[in-house]
Amino acid sequence: RAVRSRPGGKKLACRPADYAPGAVISRLQEDSAISSEVQVKTGVCRGGPVAKGIHPVIVASHAFAANRTLYTSLAADLASRGFIVAAVDHTYEAFAVEFPDGSMAEGVYGGPINASDVAPAGLSDLEAVRSDDASFALTFVNGLSKRKSSPLWRHVDRAHSGIFGHSLGGATSFEVAHDDARFDASVNLDGEVWNSGLAPTNLATPHLLLLSEGALRDTF
Repeated sequence: RAVRSRPGGKKLACRPADYAPGAVISRLQEDSAISSEVQVKTGVCRGGPVAKGIHPVIVASHAFAANRTLYTSLAADLASRGFIVAAVDHTYEAFAVEFPDGSMAEGVYGGPINASDVAPAGLSDLEAVRSDDASFALTFVNGLSKRKSSPLWRHVDRAHSGIFGHSLGGATSFEVAHDDARFDASVNLDGEVWNSGLAPTNLATPHLLLLSEGALRDTF
């Protein structure tokens, strides 16, 4: 058991959280051509109490052929600022997903470094599936807030939810905020909007688009 401090100096006993299950890390090492064992310290622990009060939910959507673990530092930072972060693995697109029973589903598009080429129409289809994934994740987390057996019981602000994503996940964030009215804010990190059939989004919903120099910024 590790000891962590919380604001005010009170000590919390909790277990250090692994970066990812061993099988997923092995798959990432294989994709990255790294031969030596890799240890990533997350600075995150498991089993600590949820902060008092209610907190808005942010759903996180990863890049094409990546997975949620690659955004651990960003998710941890958001959580440290008072958000409940639900990071989604888009199964069979993500390079590897390990389920609670220990079984693993490998992606069909390679990994984040050697991902397959997919035409815009195919990316649009994936974006629609991802949108359903994100809505399901929010429904699930909201449901946990109603269960006395859940650590999130009475801690979820069901009136305020947001979504952020990177690359294809960023494009997904815009579509989710368009399709699911429960999301009242979205952040797109360097992602094109592949689904050109979207009707104009309600401008009362804030959307943040961040583009890196020399990449999609030139496209837009």
